[in-house]
Amino acid sequence: MANQVMFSFGGIDYTKYVDIDSVNFTNDMVMTSDTGSVIIQLDGELPRPMCGQIFLWTQINSATLVEVPNAREFGGVVVTVQEDTEGNSLLYTVTVKSFDHWLNRMLVVNWYNQYYVSGTKAQLLAAVPGDSANINNTATNGNGDGIINRIIEQYCPGFTCNNVQCVPNQIVPQYFNYSTVTNAITTIANQLEMGYYVDYYKDVHFYSFEYFPSPLPGNTLYADTDLTSYGDLEIIEDGQQTYNQIYLKGFKTRNPVAMKLSFVCDGNTSQWSLGYRVSSAKGDIAVGIFPSITAYLLDTTFQTTGVVTYAGATQATIARDIVDGAPNQGSASNTAYVQYTQYLVRLPNYNGTNQPPTNGMAIGVFFHYLQDTVYMGQDLAAQRALAAIEGTSGIYQYSVDDKSLTNSTLGAPQAKAQLMLQKYARPQISGSFISYLPGWRAGQCFQLVTNKRFGGINQTMYVQENVKTMINNVNGTYLTQNSITFANSPYLV
Repeated sequence: MANQVMFSFGGIDYTKYVDIDSVNFTNDMVMTSDTGSVIIQLDGELPRPMCGQIFLWTQINSATLVEVPNAREFGGVVVTVQEDTEGNSLLYTVTVKSFDHWLNRMLVVNWYNQYYVSGTKAQLLAAVPGDSANINNTATNGNGDGIINRIIEQYCPGFTCNNVQCVPNQIVPQYFNYSTVTNAITTIANQLEMGYYVDYYKDVHFYSFEYFPSPLPGNTLYADTDLTSYGDLEIIEDGQQTYNQIYLKGFKTRNPVAMKLSFVCDGNTSQWSLGYRVSSAKGDIAVGIFPSITAYLLDTTFQTTGVVTYAGATQATIARDIVDGAPNQGSASNTAYVQYTQYLVRLPNYNGTNQPPTNGMAIGVFFHYLQDTVYMGQDLAAQRALAAIEGTSGIYQYSVDDKSLTNSTLGAPQAKAQLMLQKYARPQISGSFISYLPGWRAGQCFQLVTNKRFGGINQTMYVQENVKTMINNVNGTYLTQNSITFANSPYLV
């Protein structure tokens, strides 16, 4: 039995009242927020559509009237309703946005320790089994899921993370102060040149690359022989933004050589300046409380490993200043509060006395500081290919200042450089065509094969944008026209 189109608002079928010529929807990978509009003509048959209702454009089984799985052309929320008149009828121009409109209903107010970007606890344990102790430390890392997953789970009820890719790259602590969810996700995504969007089933996609197949037969567009799956194919090669040697700078990474500082206490001072940006990775800073500066100097183990061994000295517990305890609040005994961005360490409660260490005692600090770093990533194969065409070195250099890459490791800069090279290392092939096949979505990929066009192409292409309209077929049934824009990179240049 054939399927049929259904347009619904708030679960009510409005299909026969929709002006088919008015249907226009844009599905765009880069903008992350899909939009569209329809015009409905009513004369009292149904209540008017209302802002906040769920809108679905989907396929239903003609016999059972049940929605066909994975057949939504659009799913989102009504955001504006404009009423006009035509004779005795009322015309409603309804604008809708994808479900990202509901993604921002709650604001993110939270601190996330330096931790992995995304993935479930099980995925992260499989990806980085050597760090199982950190991942299983749920007191510090929530339920052990990656930061993106935790944001969605806590602040976006009703949304799922089934297509959030596991990214076992650590990023520096993130503090969001009444930030929208989209801003929080974008802040993290931009550090790694990743993308995200919300699909028509309220599932969040967070990805470097996605490989969902298109509705093309065999997921391949045979441009020379296929006479039914597409039309009006245009292909463009653009080399204006080609960068195959990329320098990332303006950020800091962990210096492998530990530093030692000591401070003689006067009985009044409870805060000392370290003078350097300290690495916030677990174990990268240790504080010891010694009975004297002589005792500190005698504890050579502390000065080489950060572990207190001198009898009568105390290993301080490390905590985050302000987040784990502010100066105007009660402080835990023998706890050193580190202000990582201000290079300070505070020890206000020695041995439960609510006083700093007494006169003549000494504080020892063992830490790794963050040093200014420049990371270079390059694509040698792309350079050689361009050199053969141009008769030059084939090198195109580009630099990016990104302080958000500050981290104890080079994982984030390496990931960002790699993704930028995948995006820009070679001149990009892009194009467009029309297709009447159902099921097209931005983010899908397909193989473009031609011996005739552009001297021959056999590459994976990614759907960047799909503009959907409806037309009337010769036999009176409605078809969706998909205006597809694609490129050989999952990003627009």
